[in-house]
Amino acid sequence: MNDPVVSLSGEGWFLSIACPWDLVGPDVVFDWETDPFDEVLQKLVGTSLQSVTAEGELLVDPVFHFDSGISIVVRADSDLDPWVFRIQGIVLVGRMAAPGDSA
Repeated sequence: MNDPVVSLSGEGWFLSIACPWDLVGPDVVFDWETDPFDEVLQKLVGTSLQSVTAEGELLVDPVFHFDSGISIVVRADSDLDPWVFRIQGIVLVGRMAAPGDSA
């Protein structure tokens, strides 16, 4: 597959990623091109989303941290392939940092 879309959800949240991403953690380093990526994402089944972080003032290239110590690092490469995160009635749509953004 080219440009696979990842969709994850848990109690009260939903995440869809249509851009490159890395799965990192203890003894875990995979990226969106790992084949088959659905087997890689099985490492998240049964875990809970604990927090979301990003560098800078803008929520560009967020990192989604799970209680297992595994994180998904999102790397938006185009405004045409966003990530979407919904939690408690809030929907965030991510994009690439624009020139001059302080990300």
